[in-house]
Amino acid sequence: MKPVLAVIAACLLTTSLTACANSEMGSAVEQSLTADPRPSANPSTGTPDKTTTPRGAKNQPSRDRAQTSAPTPAPIPSNGQLNAPEQPQSDPNQLAETTETVSSTWSEKEIPEPLRQYVADLMELEVLTSDDFAPERTVTRRQYVRWLMLANNKMYAHNPGKQIRPSTSKSAEPVFQDVPRTDPDFPLIQGLAEAGILPSRLTGDGTVVLFRPDTALTRAEMILWKVPLDIRRALPTATIDTVKETWGFQDAAKIDPKSLRAVLADFQNGEKANIRRSLGYTNLFQPTKTVSSVEAAATLWYFGYQGEGISAGEAIDIARSKE
Repeated sequence: MKPVLAVIAACLLTTSLTACANSEMGSAVEQSLTADPRPSANPSTGTPDKTTTPRGAKNQPSRDRAQTSAPTPAPIPSNGQLNAPEQPQSDPNQLAETTETVSSTWSEKEIPEPLRQYVADLMELEVLTSDDFAPERTVTRRQYVRWLMLANNKMYAHNPGKQIRPSTSKSAEPVFQDVPRTDPDFPLIQGLAEAGILPSRLTGDGTVVLFRPDTALTRAEMILWKVPLDIRRALPTATIDTVKETWGFQDAAKIDPKSLRAVLADFQNGEKANIRRSLGYTNLFQPTKTVSSVEAAATLWYFGYQGEGISAGEAIDIARSKE
């Protein structure tokens, strides 16, 4: 600013400011007071100020913003196992969804090796699906009824005389008080009861008025319902002693009389017995113990008695031969 002040002072000393305006010195003053055409630093525009910005500082896009976006979920491998990626804690909904997915998956390794083929065949027949099957999941009475009727009818797709008919009557009186016609599984439960497979007032069991569809299935119930579809005849007379002598069950006295007959008939089926297939070798039947999905699947893999029957694998072959 010193040269400008000097020029102004010179004009004042020489003559008036008006006269100076037309002189070369006046022009110099005018040019010195004209605004610099280069834009000044403005913090609101983000342009750094050369007098305040540290050396090397630049206004670049933030990497942190890109890194905080949620990662793409990893695909579920074909073996049913899922290695879930780390989820951002700021997205609880996505984390909850991933947790639910993990809890509903299972691996073939969770199934005992001798039982894997049973599950695979029933999956191929579409008796079991990935939505309703998990190896260690406890089976309800309702679920076993669904699988039992579906498996029987799939096995005997070529033999309608051995299929079970669901109840289609709109006027039929419900056999069980807790399974009204509005129940989604009424046709199946009613159909099995009307076929005499499920104990009810129709089979002379007047005290059986409730089905308890959502109660866990027990081993005794599973054998009582499945064996009649194997032997296709009346169950034999049985005593605690005969079951002890045949199966060697130390807890035979704990088996109810109706199931005792089915257990004995199952022994008479030799190596195709449901108990051998689902439980393996055991000296204890534990009749009131609940049934897992894989144990239930093992009983449904084969229908028949003393060499005359059909397996899920054979049913698959028959279906393929007709394609």
